[in-house]
Formats: sequence, C-alpha cells, structure tokens
Amino acid sequence: DSSSVVDLARTATYVERMRDMARRAGSDYHLGFVEEKQGMLSYRGSRLDSARVQYNRSYDYYRKAGRQEEALLAYTRIGIMYSLEGRFAEAADTYDFVRARAGKMRKVHAFLYNQLGTLYHYQNKVDSAGYYYQKSAEEYSTLRDTLAMLRPMYNHTVLLSDNNKKDKAKSMLLQIKDLQERIKAWEDLNYPYGNLMGLLMAEGDYENALLYGEKQYDYAKNIRDTLKIMNALSNIGRLMLTRGEPAAGIPYIKEALALAKKGDVFETQQFCLLHLGEAYMALEQYDESEKYLKACQALDES
Repeated sequence: DSSSVVDLARTATYVERMRDMARRAGSDYHLGFVEEKQGMLSYRGSRLDSARVQYNRSYDYYRKAGRQEEALLAYTRIGIMYSLEGRFAEAADTYDFVRARAGKMRKVHAFLYNQLGTLYHYQNKVDSAGYYYQKSAEEYSTLRDTLAMLRPMYNHTVLLSDNNKKDKAKSMLLQIKDLQERIKAWEDLNYPYGNLMGLLMAEGDYENALLYGEKQYDYAKNIRDTLKIMNALSNIGRLMLTRGEPAAGIPYIKEALALAKKGDVFETQQFCLLHLGEAYMALEQYDESEKYLKACQALDES
C-alpha cells in the first residue's frame, strides 16, 4: 500500500509475492486481498475492464472465506469502474446488488453512499449527489473513521465548486484541511491544498493562493509522488500567469511538462502546452506561443 503511492511497478512485485504466499497457504481470504490489490493496479493503469474482472474475483474469494463485508466492498468497486466509463445504468445495478446484501454492515453502507454520490455527481444530479456524500460522511463519523470520512467530504466540495457554491466549498475545504492537519493525515492533503489554491485564485487572492500552492508542492515532493508534483508545478505556473507574471510562471510549467512527457500523462501535457502558449502570447513572443499552441493542438488530435 505504501509503494502504490509512488511506485506502481514495485507494488506489482509485492502483489505477485503475496499471490504466491496466499496460494501456498491455501487462503481464500488472502487471495481475495491480492485480487483486490491487482484491481487497484489495473484501475491506476486505466485498464478498467481488467479491474472489474479482478474485483469480481476478489468478491468470490472473500465470499468463500466467509468475509462478507470485504466481499461487498470489493464488489462496490466494480460499480466505480462502470461510473468512470459513463456506464451509469450498470453502475447503479452494481450498487443495488450491494445495497440488497449489506444488511447492518455500516462500513459497506458508508463506502456505498460515497460511490452513489459520485454516480449522481457524474450525471449532474446535484441534490442526490450531495445527499449521498453527506450520508457517507455521517456513517463514517458514526464509525469514528475520520480518515475515511474526509473522502466524501472532499467529493462534496468538488460538487459545490462545480455548481458555483464556492463559499460553501471553501468553508468545507478549510474544515477538511484542519482535520487532516490535526490527525496528521498527510497522504491526502494534496486535494484540499490544490482546490483551496484554485478557489482563492478565482477570488483574486493570489497571495494566499500561492501559499497553498507552495504547501501542495512541498507535500508532493515529500511523498515523491510525480503526478502530484507535476500538478502542483502546473498550478503555481498558472497562478503566476493569472496574476500577470508570465515570465515567472514559465519555468514551473516547463518542469511540469517535462514530468508529464516522461510519464505519458497526456492531459497534463495538454494543459501545460496551452498555458505555455498563453504565457508567451502575454510576453508578445508570438512565434514561441504559436509553437506551443500547435503542439497542444497536435496532441489533442492524436
């Protein structure tokens, strides 16, 4: 689990070693655990079809081991894969299957409510999404699982931001940030830092936006997460551009672009190329601007 944050290749070697040990031990429970982790690896690699198969295997192994709660949590992840593909009816069927079998398992309900919130969020059904995010947070609060409670709370802030309720979103993000700092839940602080930066930048509060941008960057460097580093660099560069300092923003955006190219992260490459085009346009270096904008267009078309 620790390696999965920074090194998926290393994580894969541990998963295979666990699989070998589970087979030798004849443990259905541990085989279920292995398939669940393999599903996570497939998901992180955008192989959603494979992830669904692996989560289904995990469900079957956990059931054989008599671990119904773990089985239903794994099965719920199949619905997440459907949601990500926009196959909302199949996601809803998956969640109905889980809900019908969850009984009094509060952990399953808490996880399921968060996924239902996401399902409705993707379909822009704002009231339903907010209702389920709140239900999920309440269930986790009852379970006294503060760390898990932060996820539906964070998702709720994204919903609020997406629907122009930015004051409510900022208030909740500050609450999340304070909770995470208090319980030292550093592993997910990237999200509130990045989103607080975006909200403050939209308000024109560039000084405090930069403060959170730098916090996001320091956090990403400390955990050596390349995706989060490039995201933080891109955000800082965009902030410099927005506040009228394009020359100061260019080095940050170029560094983010280099990391995105190395990791084949196409969406980040697109944003960086676009922002570099805008930065050079603001500096009236039009040939350089055109070069980056055409590179962005070529990447879009490919």
